[in-house]
Amino acid sequence: MSSSGSAPSSSSNSKSRRQLAKFWGIAPAKVSAMVRMGILDAINVGFGGRVQFRFTPDAIKAAEERLAVGPAPKRRKRAGAVDPEIENMLR
Repeated sequence: MSSSGSAPSSSSNSKSRRQLAKFWGIAPAKVSAMVRMGILDAINVGFGGRVQFRFTPDAIKAAEERLAVGPAPKRRKRAGAVDPEIENMLR
């Protein structure tokens, strides 16, 4: 989590917590949890003790890359026929 003294301008591409949650299709609380866990970098633009995060496109892209999953592993084929005696024990 990083913080900056200056707030991004309204014309920047940064997203609020709520906007990012909607974009990803998750709850805003989950976005906050990702910041706490260090998965997602944020800029705190809040004041007076209030936390108000903004997320840059670079931070969003980096988090998406951290969370990306690969294809599911291929299933292994069975080795062959099972001995009938062992098959009976497995039932």
